[in-house]
This record gives sequence, structure tokens and C-alpha cells, in this order.
Amino acid sequence: MTSILAKELLRQQYVLVKSSRTVVLDFLETQLKEEVFSPLDQFNGFSPGKMLLHIAGVYCHWIGNFSLKLNIDTYQDYNVSSFRVLRTLFEKADSLILTYIDEFGNNPNQVISGIISGKKMEVTTLEVFTHVLTHEFHHKGQIMIMCRLLGHTPPDTDIIRF
Repeated sequence: MTSILAKELLRQQYVLVKSSRTVVLDFLETQLKEEVFSPLDQFNGFSPGKMLLHIAGVYCHWIGNFSLKLNIDTYQDYNVSSFRVLRTLFEKADSLILTYIDEFGNNPNQVISGIISGKKMEVTTLEVFTHVLTHEFHHKGQIMIMCRLLGHTPPDTDIIRF
């Protein structure tokens, strides 16, 4: 696969992820409203909003800090109670991903090294990219369960929606 094709494939895949995320954010903002910040005992006190904060923070951690060697906040200690703030954090994640694709998209098998929790890690750029996307989708599923626990029927948030 040529480097131009690899970069374009990663960009297109991320556009699909953002499309799914938009469905989630729009639903939460219009249907759950302030309930999105209600903690749920079934999720160790996490709320849908806190889960979104965690997702955005993982993008900052793996893409920003581990891969791009930036020293940026991962928001894990934030207490967010505004959709505007959540959307801004995901805009930052979007920007990081585009920078990541520009820097590493030519070679999805390039190895990135770093320290995580005191342990040296070596992973490929494709592994990091795949990790953050699957991480988001894992927690998106949990957010949809949270919506049901709060009494709301969530929309279809798959990439291919019916």
C-alpha cells in the first residue's frame, strides 16, 4: 500500500468514527441534557459525561503524549459539566489525530517507543491508531448502556446506521 493510500485510509476511517461520535454527542446533549453528568453506581460513579472525558483523555495520552511526544493534559482530574467543554476536548482529539496521521500515516508499521506506567512499550503506529478507536467504541457502548439506565433509549451509533 502506498503511503498516500495509507494516510487517506486512516483519515477516512477517522471521519467514520467522528460521524458516530456526533450521533452520540447530539443525542446526549438533546435528550439527556444535564443528566449526562449524573453518576451511575453501576459504572463506579462514572457518568456518560465523565466517560466522554475519559475517551478524550485517552486520545491525548496515546496520540499526544506517547506518540507525538507532547506534554499535554489528559483531563482525568477534570470535573466537566458542560457539553461545550466536551465538544472542545474532542476537537482537540481530532486535531491530534490529524497531526498523528500526517506524521505517521506513511508507515503504519513504524514502531513508537515510550514509557507507560514505568514500563517500556514498543507498538506500531497502526496499533496505537487502532487502540484509541476501539477504546472509544468500547466506552461508547458503555455510554449507551448508561443512557438506558437513566431511562433513555439510545440511537443507533454504529458506523453503518439503519
